[in-house]
Amino acid sequence: MVLRSVVLPKVDRLKKLYVQLVGSYPSITDVQVIAPSLQVFHFVHFNRCNVAVNMDIRAYRMLREFHLECPTFPVGFDHEHFISDFPHLENLILGPCETSKRVKISSPSLRKLTLMFTQLYDYNYSRKSVVSVPNLCSFQYVGRTFKSSLAPSETRKLLKTIGISLVPHVEKINRAWFLQLRSHLTKLNNRIGLALNIRDQLDIRFKVPEESHGCLLKYIIDNLLWMSHPNLLTLSMPTSFAAFAFGICNDFLISRREDNCCADTQNKCWRHFLKDFKVRELVTNEKEETKFNFIFTWQLLS
Repeated sequence: MVLRSVVLPKVDRLKKLYVQLVGSYPSITDVQVIAPSLQVFHFVHFNRCNVAVNMDIRAYRMLREFHLECPTFPVGFDHEHFISDFPHLENLILGPCETSKRVKISSPSLRKLTLMFTQLYDYNYSRKSVVSVPNLCSFQYVGRTFKSSLAPSETRKLLKTIGISLVPHVEKINRAWFLQLRSHLTKLNNRIGLALNIRDQLDIRFKVPEESHGCLLKYIIDNLLWMSHPNLLTLSMPTSFAAFAFGICNDFLISRREDNCCADTQNKCWRHFLKDFKVRELVTNEKEETKFNFIFTWQLLS
């Protein structure tokens, strides 16, 4: 028996529903569930056929947590009013969901928003945010590069936690990449738990000298601290490179500033604002990967 659809015509007492299909399993083409009491719905669906799912879940008026992760944006949603049918929604996790139409995320009840490699639309040429969530408290973003149109607007009072994990291609880390990221980060408040995670950039399989890795690592950190003063910076790297990288980072940050480093400019570099920092190695289950947390304390320039 092959499951092609999820049809539950009347389940009044159902509170939680999880659908997760990955790998070579045949595609689900239809999801039709009438569950007026449903509060948690997770739909994670990946396979080789990127077929859009027909999804009718408008009856989920009590929905509080929605996890939607699939290659293509489902058929059945109003793109301009994506989550307007869920007046009590507090937590939204959205995966790729690629679509050529403009999708708006607007909700006064939403408290947590997580976007993971989201491809709702090609917003590269638009700076206007499509995310309107005035009561948002937590925003998490994972992607190749950060897009300002997917940053929440009008959330400065309540937004306390921001996590941005960037997984760019190593050959694209250049001055233009940093300048673009810097322009996007201007929408977000400084020093409110901003976490930048640059992963897999120093993989020794690229067959370049170890000294070049050190220069690249210092280049990444220097540019990140120029554009923002995060409380936390997380770096992930191959374990075989970790000891060398840790020494590079530690020496680079300890060196601080020279007396004349910014003597000829009014725009002082991050070294003038850095008061103290700590480094902690994170314990993970990955044998081939090591993570470091750099915890910064900043001060105003006197």
